[in-house]
Amino acid sequence: MSMPDSLGPLPQRIDYHLSAEDYVAFNLHAARTMPEYERQIAQARLWGAVLMAGLAVVFGLVLFDAGVVATGVLAVLGAGGWWLFSPWSLRRSIRRSVERIGRTSGLGVVGPATLLVDEVGMREDCGAVTHSVPWSAIVRVEETAEHGFIFVAPMAALLVPKRAAGAGAVLVLARERAGNG
Repeated sequence: MSMPDSLGPLPQRIDYHLSAEDYVAFNLHAARTMPEYERQIAQARLWGAVLMAGLAVVFGLVLFDAGVVATGVLAVLGAGGWWLFSPWSLRRSIRRSVERIGRTSGLGVVGPATLLVDEVGMREDCGAVTHSVPWSAIVRVEETAEHGFIFVAPMAALLVPKRAAGAGAVLVLARERAGNG
């Protein structure tokens, strides 16, 4: 299979700077796109709504001796409120956790990075860390408005900020070659 010439002759190189914000963006994107994430949000919504309704019954009937109708309305409002606002709250909590980890212990190597692309695959150098990825190891390529993520495992990817010159062509090439090596 011949290589597309969207990058020009190979090998090719792009340079960029990886920041803590790039790693936060990756971790948030990866978490949001995992099937497990949506399942956990759905479970939290359901169990939280049941718990809110149960608490409303306990408070309404047992503690405050409110009527059945008032307690039922309180239970519906509590469960409905939880159902509506918990996804936002849970996503916000995940974002805060990832940002805190990024600020404190770090999510990856930051600094100047170079991505080399050749007939064999890709190699990213950042600091003293090198990641080599043959074309056949690419699982999928996903993009956001600001980043491209070349996944080699469910939670591992080469991060390609779109602000880097040549990033778009690298992402097109990676998508074309993913799994075809």
